[in-house]
Amino acid sequence: MRQFKRALILILLVILAIFIVPQPIEASSATSYTLTLNAKNQFVRTQDAYLPLRTTMELQLSAPEDMIFDADGYLWIVDTGNRRAIKYDTFTNQLMFELTYPEFVAPKGIFVNSRGIYIADTAAQAVFRFDINGNFIEKFSRPTSVSFGDTSFEPSKVAVDNRGNLYIYGEGVSNGIIQLSNIGEFLGFFTTNRINLTPIQQFQRLIFTPEQFDNLLSRSPQTFSSVFIDQNSMVYTTTMSTYSQAVKKHNTQGGNIFRRMISYDDARDVYVDKNGIVYAGMQSGLIFVYDQTGGFIFYFGSNISDATVSQDVAGIFSRLSAVAVRDDGVIFALDDNKSFLQSFEPTDYAKQVYDAILLYEDRQYQAAIDAWDEVLKLNQMSVIAHNNIAKSHLQLENYEEAMYHFELAGNRLGYSDASWEVRNVVIQSYLGLFIIGLILFYFSNMVLQKVDKKTGKITEMMAPTKKFFDRKILRDIFFMFKVMRRPIDSFEDMKHGHKGSLTATILIYIAIFVTFIFFNTSKGFIYQYT
Repeated sequence: MRQFKRALILILLVILAIFIVPQPIEASSATSYTLTLNAKNQFVRTQDAYLPLRTTMELQLSAPEDMIFDADGYLWIVDTGNRRAIKYDTFTNQLMFELTYPEFVAPKGIFVNSRGIYIADTAAQAVFRFDINGNFIEKFSRPTSVSFGDTSFEPSKVAVDNRGNLYIYGEGVSNGIIQLSNIGEFLGFFTTNRINLTPIQQFQRLIFTPEQFDNLLSRSPQTFSSVFIDQNSMVYTTTMSTYSQAVKKHNTQGGNIFRRMISYDDARDVYVDKNGIVYAGMQSGLIFVYDQTGGFIFYFGSNISDATVSQDVAGIFSRLSAVAVRDDGVIFALDDNKSFLQSFEPTDYAKQVYDAILLYEDRQYQAAIDAWDEVLKLNQMSVIAHNNIAKSHLQLENYEEAMYHFELAGNRLGYSDASWEVRNVVIQSYLGLFIIGLILFYFSNMVLQKVDKKTGKITEMMAPTKKFFDRKILRDIFFMFKVMRRPIDSFEDMKHGHKGSLTATILIYIAIFVTFIFFNTSKGFIYQYT
């Protein structure tokens, strides 16, 4: 007994020590939350996708506006306040090269490719081209073409395709992105933002002539805020003061490939990495990430309007001006107000998400499912994981599995596509039996009619059923169908008491109420939003 008491006391002491002695814990170095969408299209917290890596102040930047990585992995930054562009090694944190030119006044945009270095200078009203060693090659000034008219030419951002054509965002230009050939000829405005009309303005457009409507509607399209071209010469733009069209991917005609986007209304810059992942930087300090089709993945960062967040914390911006992404996935962002460069390192969660997306794009659907399953181990209710698993199952013709995951993701359109495929399989399986059944029913009906005509046996067998439905309460209930067909005649019958009754009315109301409850609680997923 004494030994039992000693053992019990020892166990209690061990338990007490476990709870009292401080245990080492791992804390995340994230200074802001990562948010994604749930099945109801609401922003919810998810695992940290990026962690602050390094805040660079020693470059002595002054109001930096733009940056881009070259083919060798060096980061080029246009340092507007110091009227220069610099080449920076982000691995060794060394300044490799400084590009200056006497005609630089307020350089704001930079683009680097195999054809050289392009610097867009707003105040100088020109785009300067240099070779990779910083030697001046040529200057693109304001186009002299008649079609350019009196449009202002103040280049703020520039992008260049594989043929050397320039795509320029000019400050205050509402006509669209200015497109110049590789010799500086004006090719036209590549794309423009649409003017969203109110219902009243849409009605006015129907009744007025085009001239009258143009005079009445004095609004101009919204100007762009940035332009970028990826390695496949696809053009991307951002627009501020809009939510659904803040980030666009354009086809060769300038049309928008992306559908309705998930974004904030202060999109200032866009960047596309080597895998086609799209990064949009909001001026408020948020960075949104999308897949190759424009599907929203997550965003991270902190809005400066949040009074609980200090701007003197790593990863928090006063005013974000540009983003760029290194080949290993590290994101770099500029703050033009406080003039620093901030880097963010992707977590294992973000890497797994990107790996799974790339597997699907490479049509390795089963491998993509396995990769998304690994993501689900970190976040069981990840909408993007369930949605992409469903899309992979759809490609593999596993339609019921696709329906299951589409429902978890809240994707009604995808669920509908998968359910139609399930219906098609069922229809094809039973179509032959259904046709045979129709044929047998048709001929059986003909035989029974002939037998009844000769013997009357069928009518005699159906007499009890006919007598049952001939009751007054049932006749009053079925009278509602006549009301639908002949409301005036039916009103006279009810007025004089020939048809209808209070009992039948109560039963109909009860049936309608039960149907209403069933309708609101038992609809399929596609139609059920409650």
